[in-house]
Amino acid sequence: KLILAVYECSSFDPTKILLDFSSQVRSMSIAQHEIIVTDSCLFGRINEEYEFEYSLDVDWVSVIIEMLSRKVDKIYIENDAYPDYLSYENAIELTQRLPLLGKKIWLSVSFGRHKNENSKLLQ
Repeated sequence: KLILAVYECSSFDPTKILLDFSSQVRSMSIAQHEIIVTDSCLFGRINEEYEFEYSLDVDWVSVIIEMLSRKVDKIYIENDAYPDYLSYENAIELTQRLPLLGKKIWLSVSFGRHKNENSKLLQ
C-alpha cells in the first residue's frame, strides 16, 4: 500500500510517477493538500494571482484508467483543495470505462465543486 500526501510536486511529469507507482503496489491513497505559495501540485499549479490552474494537457480519466490497468486495483484520491481537476462528465466517463478493464477494482475519488452530490458516483 502506498500513501501519498502531496503539497508541492516538482516533477516535470507527475503522471509518470503515478503510473510507475501503480505498477509496484496494489493500493494507493493520494491526498492533494492546498498550496499556499505559487508552486506546482500534482493536479496543476498555483499562478501569480494565487489562483489554481489545472493541468489542461492531462487527461486524468485516461491516467486513472491506465493506473488501474497495471498492478494497482485500489485507488483513493482526495483532492478537496482543487476539486475541478476532474469534472462530473469525467466521472461519468470513468464509470463507463472502468468495467472494460475486466478486473475487480475499488476506486474512490473526490471531484467537482459539489462534493455532497458527487460523493456516491465514484465509490
